[in-house]
Amino acid sequence: ANMNAANGDTGMAGTIVQNNQNVILGIHSGVSGTDAPRVEYNDTNSVGGISTVGTQLSTNNYTGIVEWDQVTYGGGDTAVLTITDPDLNQDNGLLETYSNATSGTFKVTCLNSDGTEQYCVNASTIKIVEDGADSGTFIASFAVPSYIEDTSTLSSTIGNNMRATYYDSNDVSGGAVSILSSASISSN
Repeated sequence: ANMNAANGDTGMAGTIVQNNQNVILGIHSGVSGTDAPRVEYNDTNSVGGISTVGTQLSTNNYTGIVEWDQVTYGGGDTAVLTITDPDLNQDNGLLETYSNATSGTFKVTCLNSDGTEQYCVNASTIKIVEDGADSGTFIASFAVPSYIEDTSTLSSTIGNNMRATYYDSNDVSGGAVSILSSASISSN
């Protein structure tokens, strides 16, 4: 799991303790070279002398990937959206869930022919769910609407593009970026 200041993980006091088991090290962003975490310990060698043994390992940040399972959908088809980003996995023991447009993590919208963006799916109906503990892969499936918010009194979505926007708060460079992926909606 990753520590993330956006989720309130800022205080690490008392986290690193000697308990004869595991050491947990909280690192906010990817680090390498001399800044990378290094573990050293003293070991008695075969002639009774003390040798310092150590290792150092760089940490990683990842840039998320956003994918649709198809490039074109018809109204009423089932769309599958996959967001892959190990940094989004905040607790390796849980299957985490994020909601469309409410979590600050992702949103699904439609772009009409003049490029106007609008919510075409009721925001609360799409949730991405991690597909396994500690996987970093999140999947959502939902019915592609034929009308804005699936309400026939609103405009048709046929001819629009669905766009998924993923707000990656900690990409490979340690910065925040928006990652976009689109799929078109056509008639059946």
